[in-house]
This record gives sequence, C-alpha cells and structure tokens, in this order.
Amino acid sequence: FPPPDLADNLVELYFRHSNSIFPLLHRPTFNRQWQERLHHRNIWFTCVCLSIFAIASRWCHDQRVLPEKSTLADGNTGRRITGQIHRVRRSLFHPASLFEVQTFTLMAMYLRGGATYPAAWLIVSTGIRKAQDVGAHRKRVYRGVPNIDDELWKRAFWHLVVFDRLGGAYLGRACGLAEEDFDLDLPLEVDDDYWEATEDGHGPFKQPSGVPSMVTAFNEFIKLTQIMAFAIRTLYTIDKSQVYRGIIPLERGNLVKQLSLAMEEWKERIPKYLRWQDTMDVPVFSAQSATLFSTFYLTRMLVHRPLIAPSPPNSPFEKGSEVAVSMSDPAILICSEAASACARIVEFQLQHGIHDFNVPNIIGVSHASAALLLLSAWKLKVQERDLRRKDVADIKPPLAQRIEQKVADIKIFLHALEELRPRWEAVDTLL
Repeated sequence: FPPPDLADNLVELYFRHSNSIFPLLHRPTFNRQWQERLHHRNIWFTCVCLSIFAIASRWCHDQRVLPEKSTLADGNTGRRITGQIHRVRRSLFHPASLFEVQTFTLMAMYLRGGATYPAAWLIVSTGIRKAQDVGAHRKRVYRGVPNIDDELWKRAFWHLVVFDRLGGAYLGRACGLAEEDFDLDLPLEVDDDYWEATEDGHGPFKQPSGVPSMVTAFNEFIKLTQIMAFAIRTLYTIDKSQVYRGIIPLERGNLVKQLSLAMEEWKERIPKYLRWQDTMDVPVFSAQSATLFSTFYLTRMLVHRPLIAPSPPNSPFEKGSEVAVSMSDPAILICSEAASACARIVEFQLQHGIHDFNVPNIIGVSHASAALLLLSAWKLKVQERDLRRKDVADIKPPLAQRIEQKVADIKIFLHALEELRPRWEAVDTLL
C-alpha cells in the first residue's frame, strides 16, 4: 500500500479527475470505509483502493507511484500498484461482491489509458459476466426504495456496459452485451451529498430543485453509447446478410438515416449546462460536456464512415494514376465536419489544461479524427493532382485552402497526443 500521505493524495486525485466523469463510487461511503480501514479486512475493497491509486497515479507527480528505475516520463505510473491486484485470487467459484465488480470496472479504466487497451475490453467482459451471475443486470433484483447499495450496483453495471460499447467501437469488435440482455434503470441523478438524509430535514436521494446533477452527464453518455452500440451491431456486423434479412429490416442507407436522426434527438435533449461551448466557466461541466460532444462527433463518424467511397488504389503522386475522387461525397463531408468539430474541442482542452479533462477520450477522439482528416486530405490531393494535369491555373481557392485547414486540424490532434504521451502509454501505440 502507498504511504498514508500518498494514498490520501491519490484518492483526492481520483475523485477530482476520474469519478467526476465516470461516477462509479459514492465518496462519502468510500471515505467512511477508508477511515474504518476496511482495506485491512476485505480483500476486494483492498483491490478497489489499489485500482483507485493506479488510476490517480497518472495525475500524480510523486515519484513513489512509479516502478523501480522508472521516471514520470516513462508512462509507467501505477504499474507497480496494478501488479498487486493481479496477485489476488479470482473468486471464480463464488458469487461476485460489489467490491469485486467495482474492481473490474476500475481496472478497465486504468487499462484504457495503457498500451494494452484490448486487455481493458477483456476485463470488462469478465466484470459483466460476474455481475450477471448475481443478477445485477435485472431490475427485479433491486429494491423499490432507493438505497446506497443498490445504487452502487447500478453504477458499477452501467459503467461496464459503457466500457464494453466503447471498447467495441475502438477495437472494431462486437459488444459483449446486447440491449435486450438487461433491463435495470439508469443511475439516479442525485449527487453524492444528497444520498443520505441531512440535518436540515432534506430527505435521502433527493436532488435539490435548481441544482444541476453531476450524474446527468453520465446518463446522457449511456444513451449516446446506446446509439454507438446499435451502429456496431448493424453497420459493422460481420455477417451482414443475417442482419438485413432478419434482425434489422433496413438497408444500410436507411440505417444511417435512422441513426443520424437518433443522434440529433439525443443532442436536442441535452440540458443547457452540458451543451458544449468554448466559454464554459465551470470546470467539471466543461470536462463532462467535452466528453459528451467529442463522443457525439466520434459516433457521427462511426455511423457515416461505412458510406465513404473506397480510397483510390494509387498514390496521388504516382505517375499513371487516373483515379478521380469526388469530395462531394456526403459521407466524407459529414465525417470531415465531425472531425473538425472535435479539433475545436481538443484545441480548447489544450488551452485550458488538457490533463484536467477525460484523457482516454481525448486519445481515442484525436486518433480517429486525425485518421479521418488524413483520408479526406488524401482525397483532396487526388483532385488537386487531376486539376494540375488539366492545366488549371489557380487551384488554391477550391482545394489547397481546404487541405491546409485539414492539416492544421491534424496538427492540433498530434499536439494533443504528444502532450499526453509522457503519462499515457496508449499514445505510443498510436503515434
């Protein structure tokens, strides 16, 4: 275990940077368990604590979070801590406890920022099966009256669902859990301070009127990943004939239209305080909004990417290449606009302390958006080459300026990734 002063600092960093975006834990409950030294009596709560320390270590500048012979620039923060968790015996023959399921969720959070991103997807899959084994996916197992234990179980399960969907989108794999496989309610939109009755007579689990909830953003994120999961299941399914013949009676173009409509409806329902704008002055809502809307644009790219016409087989600089590519293709225009919108968000994050935002989200969005803009710029270069062959005198207004703008946006994403590279191993595998 880390020394007490380091442990307290890591707990504070976790709740400030991670739990504010992914509200897995109830801080008053965790603080009570921590002060009661439950980590000395419950092995899975010990693992919860170690996972928190590992996640928070990426925001910590204390050398004690590093393995031996490592520096803060090596990207190894937290590895020594997570190594302790892997020594814990998995309870394969016993029903899962809440702390065990929370551990799987927290480990996935940590691994999502590392070089072994696929391992996070596997950890999530195990956590989902353990949660299903005790019925955490069914509404009927929860009590009718809100209580702390039930709410923590719901939060844990929903986080696993979200990470399963994100992992499927990033890795190009099917989600491990379909929409019809669970029916539990969304987490209550009640902040941690209002889970228990207060001295002034305020009842438990009642958010004061007019006070925006910190959990609302996560619930909206769940709804957005639902659209993402549907796109993966239909547009990216391996055996498309089975989908279009039975499960989804729509052809691909209509599917994209339906998904686009669902996304616009989602956008319209977002509360005003979570609508993205570059003048937001509440840091936590700014971070939540950036996560929501960068993922929104990422999902838009995911939905429209299958409709982009195939890239030319030859290089635009290769002699004898006669492939003409039209940039009037609606799909690539929509994807390019979405990627440019992500660039504006990432640019804002760079200007306001990029490490204070949802870094794994920034990494995934920057990588996908830069790749899409490179594809778009490549197609523009083909058109530019064809115009030169036709002896067009001035090609700068219609094409060169558009290429320059895309290159400028790509540089923003590369700058963000380089800025994050020293503390987040995942970046090394992308650059």
